[in-house]
Amino acid sequence: MSAALVTLADGQVRTDTVRVAAKFGKAHKSVIRALKGLECSDDFSRRNFVPRDYVDERGKVQPMYEMTRNGFTFLAMGFTGKEAGRWKEDYIHAFEKMEQELVQILTSRRSDESRRLTREEGRVTRTS
Repeated sequence: MSAALVTLADGQVRTDTVRVAAKFGKAHKSVIRALKGLECSDDFSRRNFVPRDYVDERGKVQPMYEMTRNGFTFLAMGFTGKEAGRWKEDYIHAFEKMEQELVQILTSRRSDESRRLTREEGRVTRTS
């Protein structure tokens, strides 16, 4: 796999319709049509599907959607077949892996900050 299945965008782990189309062997316009045909609430749609533009291989600006894990899951439920099942699993694992990495980074930063504050408190106590 050369391109990442998921990325970090606006502080959230996301994928997009271009990646999904490529990995599931579907035309991008078919993935967008499927996304637009989803029967979900406007609130769910706003929270999980973000319209964006990208430049295609011909240099033309085209619409796409970034989607959260929940958005991807909702969309991919409609994809069937053995190969689709494999890609669903790969995406789920990619989302999980990036989320775990982010938790580790945040935990490490909090731990570092806590140690720094403890050292500073010790210096203040000794000088007082």
